[in-house]
Amino acid sequence: MKIDQIKRNFCFVNGSEKITLDDINPTLSNEDILNHFSNLYPELTTAKIVDLGFVDGENKIEFRTIAGTKG
Repeated sequence: MKIDQIKRNFCFVNGSEKITLDDINPTLSNEDILNHFSNLYPELTTAKIVDLGFVDGENKIEFRTIAGTKG
Protein backbone atom coordinates (compact mmCIF):
# COMPACT_ATOMS: atom_id res chain seq x y z
CA MET A 1 0.00 0.00 0.00
CA LYS A 2 1.40 3.37 -1.02
CA ILE A 3 0.54 6.49 0.96
CA ASP A 4 1.00 9.82 -0.79
CA GLN A 5 1.52 13.04 1.08
CA ILE A 6 -1.17 15.67 0.64
CA LYS A 7 0.00 18.61 -1.46
CA ARG A 8 -0.52 21.97 0.22
CA ASN A 9 -1.03 25.12 -1.81
CA PHE A 10 -0.24 28.36 0.08
CA CYS A 11 -1.45 31.75 -1.06
CA PHE A 12 -0.74 35.14 0.49
CA VAL A 13 -3.77 37.41 0.08
CA ASN A 14 -2.93 41.08 0.56
CA GLY A 15 -5.95 43.16 -0.38
CA SER A 16 -6.77 42.23 -3.96
CA GLU A 17 -3.28 40.81 -4.62
CA LYS A 18 -2.65 37.05 -4.41
CA ILE A 19 0.87 35.65 -4.18
CA THR A 20 1.53 31.90 -4.41
CA LEU A 21 4.02 30.62 -1.84
CA ASP A 22 5.97 27.37 -1.97
CA ASP A 23 5.49 24.62 0.58
CA ILE A 24 9.13 24.71 1.71
CA ASN A 25 8.83 21.61 3.91
CA PRO A 26 5.74 19.37 4.06
CA THR A 27 6.54 18.42 7.67
CA LEU A 28 6.18 22.03 8.89
CA SER A 29 2.88 23.29 10.28
CA ASN A 30 0.91 26.05 8.58
CA GLU A 31 2.05 28.39 11.36
CA ASP A 32 5.70 27.51 10.70
CA ILE A 33 5.26 28.26 6.99
CA LEU A 34 3.62 31.58 7.87
CA ASN A 35 6.48 32.48 10.22
CA HIS A 36 9.07 31.61 7.57
CA PHE A 37 7.50 33.81 4.91
CA SER A 38 6.90 36.68 7.33
CA ASN A 39 10.65 37.36 7.00
CA LEU A 40 10.06 38.13 3.30
CA TYR A 41 6.61 39.71 3.67
CA PRO A 42 6.35 41.67 6.96
CA GLU A 43 2.58 42.01 6.47
CA LEU A 44 2.30 38.30 7.31
CA THR A 45 3.23 38.93 10.95
CA THR A 46 -0.41 39.85 11.59
CA ALA A 47 -2.00 37.59 8.96
CA LYS A 48 -4.73 35.10 9.61
CA ILE A 49 -4.48 31.48 8.41
CA VAL A 50 -7.56 30.36 6.47
CA ASP A 51 -7.74 26.69 5.45
CA LEU A 52 -10.05 26.45 2.45
CA GLY A 53 -10.01 22.63 2.49
CA PHE A 54 -9.42 20.41 -0.50
CA VAL A 55 -9.77 21.90 -3.97
CA ASP A 56 -8.67 19.94 -7.05
CA GLY A 57 -6.83 17.39 -4.89
CA GLU A 58 -4.78 20.00 -3.00
CA ASN A 59 -5.16 21.50 0.45
CA LYS A 60 -5.62 25.24 -0.21
CA ILE A 61 -4.38 27.52 2.57
CA GLU A 62 -4.53 31.31 2.48
CA PHE A 63 -2.64 33.80 4.61
CA ARG A 64 -4.89 36.87 4.76
CA THR A 65 -3.74 40.23 5.99
CA ILE A 66 -6.11 42.52 7.76
CA ALA A 67 -6.21 45.83 5.94
CA GLY A 68 -6.83 48.74 8.22
CA THR A 69 -6.61 52.49 8.33
CA LYS A 70 -5.53 54.80 11.06
CA GLY A 71 -7.72 57.52 12.45
